[in-house]
Amino acid sequence: MPYRKPKPGNHIWGSHFEFSPSGDGIDTNLLILLHASGGSCQKMLELAKRFELPQTAILSLSGPLLLIGFGGWTWAEIVDDSMNVIPLEKQHSQIQSAAKLVLNCIDIMCLRRNFKRENIFILGHEQGANVAICTTLQAAKQRKAPLGGVYAMNGSLTSNRLCCADQESIARELSPLFIAISIDEESEAEKIKSNSEKLKELYQVHKDNDKQFQLQKYAKQTGALFTPTITRDFMAFMAKRIEMRNPT
Repeated sequence: MPYRKPKPGNHIWGSHFEFSPSGDGIDTNLLILLHASGGSCQKMLELAKRFELPQTAILSLSGPLLLIGFGGWTWAEIVDDSMNVIPLEKQHSQIQSAAKLVLNCIDIMCLRRNFKRENIFILGHEQGANVAICTTLQAAKQRKAPLGGVYAMNGSLTSNRLCCADQESIARELSPLFIAISIDEESEAEKIKSNSEKLKELYQVHKDNDKQFQLQKYAKQTGALFTPTITRDFMAFMAKRIEMRNPT
């Protein structure tokens, strides 16, 4: 499958993106959206606006690679030139590169838009969820302050990518993480669950992380990315963590 990198973008993001201020005019928090492979920043933004999160601006990012002829974007190559599926383990280097771009974007938003790291959240779907999880791991390894939270839908990293030295220090800097599993294929769901359990072990290295990691499996509803139950849990995850500032 042919891929193409977009022309260099502006200082915020090298690919396409959409930014939407909070509907109440108070941008205290920032929700960053990372779509699934083949998706786009525009579609994710339309979805997230329905949540109407108070005092929360939205930054929706498109992956750095354009899928030629398919009209969508991806964070890593998913098939080779012979149309063979590239397994997750072999996508990891590109997932890591995408996570570095997201971290740079977060640093820029903190510097130029005055967001605090603890008020920044990431919502990722499938491949975008892999990038989201990798982002919090990279940030922890760099000893950056944790984000407000990461909500990963149908994404995980392979267990052999979670091994690292000095796990105690890294676990201390991990962002709150909620992994939601909602897919029909039982084998794929079990794979995500198994990898997520390994990630949970990393969180539990630090004694204060007991409530920082959540894993929930849902029944899949055809055509619905956010079912009522998933929406309820996502909103509860955010409600516990977003900061509300008194209007001046």
